[in-house]
Amino acid sequence: MERESVLEIEFKPIWDKWAWKITKQNEEILRRNEFIDKELNVESFRSPEFYTIQDKLFIRGSSKKGDEDIQFCTSEEKELIEEKVKAINEKYGIPKRWRAEEGNIYYFLNNIFNIMNSEENYTCLEDKRYENGNYFETEEEALKYAKYMKKCSLEWHEKRDNNE
Repeated sequence: MERESVLEIEFKPIWDKWAWKITKQNEEILRRNEFIDKELNVESFRSPEFYTIQDKLFIRGSSKKGDEDIQFCTSEEKELIEEKVKAINEKYGIPKRWRAEEGNIYYFLNNIFNIMNSEENYTCLEDKRYENGNYFETEEEALKYAKYMKKCSLEWHEKRDNNE
């Protein structure tokens, strides 16, 4: 399954070195001043930095004023940093749900749990269906969901009727 990245670093060449900075850090997963992965040797400490001797990448930490600081590295260090970022995203990345490309078909349930299909045009309504989980790649998935929702709805009514 495809994953949404939790850490992104942008590099720009400067003469014979590379300038870099963190452009994205999901702080719900890579918590400031708390995150440590000893296996990958990545830690949230004060501010972003790379220690070559220890092969250690420090990500955003306690010093927010250091978030926008530009760091410099060699081409070899750049490769090491990129490997760590890739490993972090593979290990901690957020699974992405499927979404149809524009013009392609997806399935959803209408207000009486009938399965419908629609062409994806990235409208507000389609965004809401996706955000609420009423958005499926196949008719079979939508059917399973319809059965599940009906069961949940009936159980809810039963509990309410029994004052639970």
